[in-house]
Amino acid sequence: MEFIAEATAHLPTVRAEPFGMLIVDFARKVGAKTIVKGLRAISDFEYEFEMHQLNRMQAPDVDTVYVMAGPQYSFLSSKWRKRARHLRRTHRGPRFAHSCGPVEGRALSPPGVKESPIPMTQ
Repeated sequence: MEFIAEATAHLPTVRAEPFGMLIVDFARKVGAKTIVKGLRAISDFEYEFEMHQLNRMQAPDVDTVYVMAGPQYSFLSSKWRKRARHLRRTHRGPRFAHSCGPVEGRALSPPGVKESPIPMTQ
């Protein structure tokens, strides 16, 4: 909670509070019209999609906004690194793979993100 409070301290209309009830009931209790949630991976999306459907049935007046996490707070599946490497070798790859530079012997990581400890495989 402290992390969220510090990160949003400059936003006077945003607050973070713990709660022990359904999120839509809590939103109504505090007069919130929008719930903001973060997504780190596709599995988060699948879960949140179901929760969104339930919340909408119970409280159609409360919206939910989803924010995708930055790469430093997420992970990149080895499946996508391998796919990008394959495309780079066969077609010079899509724009994002090309911009990562040579991939021989290293993982594809966005600028500013530490390299994956998992080595690239042939």
